[in-house]
Amino acid sequence: MTANAHYVIARNSYQLGDVENFTFHAEETLEELPDVPDLLAQLSFFYAESGQVAQAIDRANRALEVVDRVGKPAGVTANKWVDQVYQLKAEANYALGRAYLTRMSRTEDRAEDPNLKKSIEYLQIALRLEPRHDFACFRLGFAERNSNNAGGALMAYGKAVAIGEVAAQPAKTQLEDVLSIVKESMPDSEWAEKTVQEVVDQASIELEESVNVNQQERAQLILELQQQELQQQK
Repeated sequence: MTANAHYVIARNSYQLGDVENFTFHAEETLEELPDVPDLLAQLSFFYAESGQVAQAIDRANRALEVVDRVGKPAGVTANKWVDQVYQLKAEANYALGRAYLTRMSRTEDRAEDPNLKKSIEYLQIALRLEPRHDFACFRLGFAERNSNNAGGALMAYGKAVAIGEVAAQPAKTQLEDVLSIVKESMPDSEWAEKTVQEVVDQASIELEESVNVNQQERAQLILELQQQELQQQK
C-alpha cells in the first residue's frame, strides 16, 4: 500500500512538472518495487538533465533491463505495449546519451573521447526508437558538432527545428552558428551553399523517412505479438 501511494504521488507530480516531489516519491516506490520501468526511465531523464551522471546511467540501464525481462503484461494490448516499450527505451537511451555527453572531455581533442562516441551511439538509438524526440535531436547536434561532424550536426539541429517543440529555437540558433562556420571554414562543402531553411527542409524529409521506418517496425512487432497471443489461445 505504501509503495502504491508513493507511485500515485510520483505520477501526479510528474504530470505537474514537480521534479523534486516526483524524484522523491519515485525513489521511495522503487525501494519496495524496484522493477517499475516508467519511473526508472523518467528518473534517468531528470538525473541526466541535472548532471547526476551515475544515477542517470544506473536508472536507465535498469529500465532497459526490466522492459526486456518482464515482457507484455496480460490484459495490455499489443499496440499499447509496443508504444510503451518504444517510449521507455527511447527515454532511457536518451538519458544514457545525455549522461555520457556530460562526461565528455572539454579539451580540444575531445572528438576522440569514448564518452562522446558513446553519447552519439545512445542518442542515435533513442532517435531510431522515437524519431521525433526533439531533445535527442538537439543533444545529438551538439555531440556531432563536438565530434567535428558538421553535416551530422546540421541535420540533427535541423530535425529539432522541424519537430517544432521545446528544442526548436535553441536548435535553430545552433544550426545558424554551425552553418556560418561551415561557410567560412569549408567553402567547398555541399553545406556551404545551403540556407538555414534548406537545411531544415532536408532534415524534415529525412525525419519523415525515419518516422515511416519506425512505424513499420512497430507494426511488425505488434503483428508478431498478436500472432503469439493467438498461438497461446489455441
